[in-house]
Amino acid sequence: MKWIKDPLYGYIIIPEELLPILDSWMVQRLRRIKQLPFVDLVYPSANHTRFEHSLGVMHLAGVIAEQLDLDKKFYEVCGLLHDIGHGPFSHLSELISLIFTGKSHEDRAKEILKENKDLLENFSWKKIYKEISGKGIGIISGDFDADRLDYLNRDAYHTGNPMGISDVFTLIRNMQVFNEKVVINEKGIGSAESVLLARNFMRRYVYYHKTKISADAMFIKAVLELIEEGFLDIDEMMRMDDYVLDEILRSNETYRRIIERRLYKLLTSVKIEIKEMSYRLFNEIREEIRKLLETEEFFMDPPIFKKRAFGVKTSVVVNRELRKFSEVSKYFKAIREYEKELDRLYVFVDEKYRNEENRRKVEEILESYLKE
Repeated sequence: MKWIKDPLYGYIIIPEELLPILDSWMVQRLRRIKQLPFVDLVYPSANHTRFEHSLGVMHLAGVIAEQLDLDKKFYEVCGLLHDIGHGPFSHLSELISLIFTGKSHEDRAKEILKENKDLLENFSWKKIYKEISGKGIGIISGDFDADRLDYLNRDAYHTGNPMGISDVFTLIRNMQVFNEKVVINEKGIGSAESVLLARNFMRRYVYYHKTKISADAMFIKAVLELIEEGFLDIDEMMRMDDYVLDEILRSNETYRRIIERRLYKLLTSVKIEIKEMSYRLFNEIREEIRKLLETEEFFMDPPIFKKRAFGVKTSVVVNRELRKFSEVSKYFKAIREYEKELDRLYVFVDEKYRNEENRRKVEEILESYLKE
């Protein structure tokens, strides 16, 4: 047994049986992958990694499993391994993987689990994958899962944003299982709403901060340049960590601008109303803007987009009957409207192209493609 000090939960206890898994390459690599790449350009303390987040998810998954009288150790393993498929710079490399290979970090986690099935001999790697891929009971992947409950509070802590903190343990105390799915009882509605509000606040003020998105767009362009030049293989890249990819990217001028904080400035952003924007459509829009500005000195984000309906699948038990969360929550509709405004395509330019005429013309281009 090992005790690990944690700023959110005091101590996280690692059972003896899980220590070989904790010390494996697939988990230790996460020490060198930031949870929030480039957010430290805005919030300097946001340097936490996927490793401590995975420890936190392991801890909360165990707490939830105990509350629901389920196999605690199994769900702790699932929590510890839920992010092993992430590549360097987290979701940014995943976007590139999706563009070229169609593989998400869950798909890559499946490959790694299968490779390490001997290490997981006391647990079924297939059952672990079922839980982390969203096909399980909902402790690891769901509306109010251990993953979301940890990352919201951990990201809020490290960015100094108290609005992102939610009432985790009250919510857990009001969870139960119905038809092999996690549900919440009536007393947990307020805590569940606090999670949705925290997520919205963090998206607005942290995850979608314009400075962070500018760096994201520049990073993706830098990586794409190296891939197109044949200096970088996608599958090899997804097994790297931040340190290794950072060293490779140092030769790229666009990437150097990010680490020196010489970022491109926001020209405009337009709400994405279409259901899906492929990488082909992204490049088509980019070409229109290139012709307008007569320069390559601009960046766009995101490179791909697929609209997800904002909803909560988790049911609520009210007077011994299952009800939809949207029917019993007073704040659900308001949060849903806020969420709709966050799906936007951003355009960043060099300062010399940042003027009212260019803004207006670029918005016309974007709206011609992105409006329903």
